[in-house]
Amino acid sequence: MNVDNMFAQYTPTPAQKRRMNSLRNFARMLAREIRSATPAGPNQTLAIRHVEDALMRANKAILEDAQDTAEQSWTAYFDLEDSGS
Repeated sequence: MNVDNMFAQYTPTPAQKRRMNSLRNFARMLAREIRSATPAGPNQTLAIRHVEDALMRANKAILEDAQDTAEQSWTAYFDLEDSGS
């Protein structure tokens, strides 16, 4: 794992900025739709946080792709409220 690449700061090109702005606009629309279509509470908040996380990951992918430094990252989610079968 290259820690320096994980925390490197990249300056986006104009084309990358356009792609990132487009994604940000769509993420904002999705977050607003989630907010208006779901009841307020922890699940709504978590859903919107996941949109935020997806946007950050997408932006990072845009920047890292240009640097040819992309590394696979995995996150595992566990439903702790599921009573099981």
